[in-house]
Amino acid sequence: MGTVITLILGQIFVATRGKTFLGMFLGILLYITATIFVVALVRLILSVGLWIFHKLPKSGLLCVVAVFIAVILIPYAIWYWIIGIGGIAGGLVSLSFSRGWRRPSSLALFATAILVVGMTVWWLLSPGDDSYLARPSADGAPVEPLSLPSPAERGPLPFEYLTYGSGNDLRRPEFGPTVAIRTSTVDVSCFLPELGKWRHRERWSYWGFDPTKLPLNGRVWYPMGSGPYPLVMIVHGNHPMWENSDSGYTWLAEHLASHGFVVVSIDANFLNSSVASDYDQGENFARTLLLYQHLALWKQFSSAPSSRFAGKVDFSKIALVGHSRGGQAVTTAAGFNRLSSHPENGNFPFHFQYDIQSVVLIAPMDPYLPSGSPVPLSNVNILALGGGHDADTLGFWGLRPYYRTTFSGDQYYCKASAYLYRANHSAFNTIWGDRDYQPPLGWLLNHKPVMAPQDQRKTARVLITAFLKGTVKGETAYLDLLRDTRRGRHWLPDEILVTQFEDSRFRLIADFSEDLDPITATVPGGAIVHENFSRVMETVLNLRNEASTEQKVVFLGWKRSDWKDHTPALLPQYSIFVPESLLQEMKFGPGHRLSFILCDTQREPEVVDLSVEVEDESGHRVRLPLRHFAPIHPPLISKFSKGFYDFGSASDFELIPQTFELPMKDFLSVDPQFDPSRLRVIRFVFDQSESGEILLGRIGIAASEESN
Repeated sequence: MGTVITLILGQIFVATRGKTFLGMFLGILLYITATIFVVALVRLILSVGLWIFHKLPKSGLLCVVAVFIAVILIPYAIWYWIIGIGGIAGGLVSLSFSRGWRRPSSLALFATAILVVGMTVWWLLSPGDDSYLARPSADGAPVEPLSLPSPAERGPLPFEYLTYGSGNDLRRPEFGPTVAIRTSTVDVSCFLPELGKWRHRERWSYWGFDPTKLPLNGRVWYPMGSGPYPLVMIVHGNHPMWENSDSGYTWLAEHLASHGFVVVSIDANFLNSSVASDYDQGENFARTLLLYQHLALWKQFSSAPSSRFAGKVDFSKIALVGHSRGGQAVTTAAGFNRLSSHPENGNFPFHFQYDIQSVVLIAPMDPYLPSGSPVPLSNVNILALGGGHDADTLGFWGLRPYYRTTFSGDQYYCKASAYLYRANHSAFNTIWGDRDYQPPLGWLLNHKPVMAPQDQRKTARVLITAFLKGTVKGETAYLDLLRDTRRGRHWLPDEILVTQFEDSRFRLIADFSEDLDPITATVPGGAIVHENFSRVMETVLNLRNEASTEQKVVFLGWKRSDWKDHTPALLPQYSIFVPESLLQEMKFGPGHRLSFILCDTQREPEVVDLSVEVEDESGHRVRLPLRHFAPIHPPLISKFSKGFYDFGSASDFELIPQTFELPMKDFLSVDPQFDPSRLRVIRFVFDQSESGEILLGRIGIAASEESN
């Protein structure tokens, strides 16, 4: 009985994490019923077995065994593993009572129960282990720090705060009668999956409305000047619906407002999960449609003469910021913005056509496949941030929209990604806490290696501010921080950051997407030659969670000890022949840069190195070690769990390439006779490490430094 009571109390604790009356009632009823039924069933089976074999006494020991088997058999077993420890301890105490307190064996059982509980509590509350963490590599050649006003500091502009919304919110006073502006409702019911009668009623009983009348609620931070200022919309992701996720980005909104942006954090909590229901990614477009409706609202605010925001908002400069499923929402908003109708419902016309300049994805999801294809992105600036210790998304989903973003035309665009090695998922939102899961599952998280929440948010704040200044406000010098974060080390915490960067002036030579032949280049007239590798294979870069980025790379493996003669002629080499037409088109010269992405694929702590050689038409060759420009980052291992539960991760090792940009002037400084305008061969020479494996991709030419 003690065991059963312990389990029931644990289940009540889990169920009451919800705050809807119906949800709590159903959860408690479900957990109590399941606990009593399964424990009773298992004990009955064991009792019958013992009655047959007459080998063990039918006492409190049966409770212990019954609970142990129940832990294994019941679905959602992780909850029972944690709570079941209390049940086992309760069984031991019950067994000691049944034998009498004065017997030494009873005291031993009682002491064992205390020891089991104590050790379990200590283990669950311990922070975990960070001994496996990669350490930052040496910097390579010195870099010149950026001499710009710090994006880490508050801007010079004072700002104000207000809320707008329905004015009759039952749960949140900020969207009640005190709202500064009252707004209408929107119907998104046709883009939500059917939940069923009871789940629908649970949500209605909490919110007081259904998906046919969702309110347009928002929090606004705006500069006090006359403007006009760019508009930034923030969309939160999925979390328990009773927690105000939209209020968790004050750390970013206030900062951006002080730098001259009107910032709006929209409320989409009624699309989030409850105890009894979760739309389970089925609300993806509904979240996007809600964002579009807020944009339409702000178009009215900025144009109506009587509005307090008349003339204050520059509606030709819009940026969208999304976290988690909110990242999927802003990706979809940017991708659908120019469409005439919904791709899966031609009877639902679109009339959006907003001037979305930039998109920021914070630890985003990207599973949405309208009509079976990912959302395409074109001619929009994008910044994707991800965390190496994100136990929620379990992979850097932001690389998918990053790689599929394309540019055309003469207008300048750029895309950047930043992988914060020790960042998690939840700390980007102050309401979500500093752990990716709440107790009891959160007690299993390996939290020790995760960076301090304030450092994680500071890093994101600096990168986002620099990106928006560069892409929305035209202060393009800040984009050099995203090209090479080492130039802004005086602004950033000392953490491993792996970045990628491309802009619309980048010209691709080889990304291996043109065909299946490993010796053909992407650009017409180009060619590839590889020599002395143990393995050469074109492949697709996958995330840790096994999702494909759809970006092709070439895998190169070598082991120089396989050759008895270590002469230079037998060094592994990967050569790309550059067509003259491309150089003439770009007017290629000393100010340009070679660009490519690369990462080490091995788990060994020793990072590989190689050299890059350029050769001109006259045969002048210049070779420099890659570490001269920047170090290859070490293998980035992440351990999410302290123990037996892996949180669904397929691997603790994620392959995250980094962009290398090699200025031609560095090669010229070694041999002034080398002529960049007559470049013919880019050669990767594997002369620095005896063996290794790398991924190489997106080989091309970046624009001159002066072109920014």
